[in-house]
Amino acid sequence: MQQPDVYDVIIVGLGPGAITAAIYSYRKRVKTLLIGKDFGGAMLISGEIENWPGEIHTDGIKLSEKFEQHVRKYCTDISCLDQSLVTKIERATASGGAPLTSGEGNLFRVHNEHEKSYLSKTVIYATGRTPKKLGVPGEEQYRNRGVSYCAVCDGPLFGGKEVAVIGGGNSALEAVLMLTKIASHVTVVNRNPHFKGEEIYIQQLSKLPNVTVVANGVTTEIRGDGTFASGIVVEDKQTQKKQEFPAKGIFVEIGSLPITDPVKDLGVTLTAYKDIIVNRNCETNIPGFYAIGDVTDVRDKQIVVAAGMGCTAALSAGDYLVRTS
Repeated sequence: MQQPDVYDVIIVGLGPGAITAAIYSYRKRVKTLLIGKDFGGAMLISGEIENWPGEIHTDGIKLSEKFEQHVRKYCTDISCLDQSLVTKIERATASGGAPLTSGEGNLFRVHNEHEKSYLSKTVIYATGRTPKKLGVPGEEQYRNRGVSYCAVCDGPLFGGKEVAVIGGGNSALEAVLMLTKIASHVTVVNRNPHFKGEEIYIQQLSKLPNVTVVANGVTTEIRGDGTFASGIVVEDKQTQKKQEFPAKGIFVEIGSLPITDPVKDLGVTLTAYKDIIVNRNCETNIPGFYAIGDVTDVRDKQIVVAAGMGCTAALSAGDYLVRTS
C-alpha cells in the first residue's frame, strides 16, 4: 500500500505549464502536490497578452488570476499546494544510502525553502527562467532603488519621469511600449544596430514621440545620488565614446537564464546554456523526471507552448505511474 506521505507527482512551479500539468493531474485523481512561490510565474511580468486563445486582449496579471482560480477548483487544501520555493531535488535514499523505491521506480525528494521535504514517484519541473543582470557598477547598489527587471511590476512607480530600457528583444520592446504610456520619456539602449523583436512592436515604437533609441550602445555604469538611481552611462560600440542619459527608472530587459540550480546534483542532462534537454514527451534522461516550459531546450518560450507541455508531461507521468506500479 502506498504510504500517505508519498505523492504520485510533484509539480514544481506556478506558471502556465505547471498549472496545466496540475489541472490534468488533479483530474486524473493521482496524488498531486503543486509547489511554487507565485501563481503565474513569468506571466506576472508580462504586459499585454493578445495571443492566448479565447482572450482577445488580457495581461499577465489577469491571466495568472484566472489560472489560479482554475487550479483551486481542484486543489482545496494544503495537501495539494505549497506556496514556497523549491531549493533542491534529489533521488530519495534511506538512512543507509540505499535508493527509496515505489514499485519499479525510484522516489524523488523535493526540498523547499523552509527545510521541509516531500517524497514523490514523479516530478514535473517547471521553474522557468530568471532575468540576466548587466554586471556593471551601480546595478546592485541601485537595485529596487531605480534598477528593475520588471517593467510591468515597477513601471507605475515612475509616472511622469524619465526612464531607460536596456535590451533589444521582445521583452525590451514590450517594456518600452508600456512605459511610454506612463513615463515622460523613454531611452532604449540596444547593443545591436537593429532590434531583434517582432516587427509589429518595432513599427509601433517608431511612431512614438517620447522615445529615444540608442543603437550599438553598451551600458557601462548606472549612476545615482547614493540613494536612488539617476541615469546610465552608455558607450558607443563603434566610436567608444560615452554618454550619460538621465533616468530615474532603469529597466534591464536583456534576456534570462534557466532556473536549474535545484537539480544540479540530480544528473539531469543540460545544454551548454543550462537548459534541460527533453524529448517530445517532456521526458529527461532520468526516468520519472519531466521538465516543461522555459526551463527546457524547447525553442519557443511562449505561454501557450508551456501550457501544451504541461498537458504532455502530466499524461506522460500518468503513463509512467501505470508502468511502474
